[in-house]
Amino acid sequence: MPFKQTQFEGLKFKEVCMILYYKLNMTLIGLEIKVGNQIKVFVNPAEYVFADNDHWGYVIYDSKPNSVQINELDMQNSSAENFYIMHYLKRREFTNSKKEFVQKHSTLARIFEENQKKHQMTNMENFYTCKRPVSLQEARVPN
Repeated sequence: MPFKQTQFEGLKFKEVCMILYYKLNMTLIGLEIKVGNQIKVFVNPAEYVFADNDHWGYVIYDSKPNSVQINELDMQNSSAENFYIMHYLKRREFTNSKKEFVQKHSTLARIFEENQKKHQMTNMENFYTCKRPVSLQEARVPN
């Protein structure tokens, strides 16, 4: 199945899969991608971004797919038809880079540390009015 560059450029493989599935009930399972001088077949290259050339895709469909129909679909992220599909994809997207993961981890560690400091603050009024530390047994009120 041919995928024209003008229609799919800049979209991720997983976005194209979702749009094809929801609009045509078609499952895109792989792509022929040019790597150097060779053309290789990749199955489910989820994060692959369609570049500035035409691609051939492998699909599962109940009949022979119509390439004209596929290449005339509205594939824009901003279109009203695709809003819920793109919203779903963006909501499920996870951090892939180590730098982003480390940054989020350090931010969470800093927040937890600040929160812990807030809860461990000494009540200065009680600190200065107590004459001496009292054991737990002495502090108990008799029945």
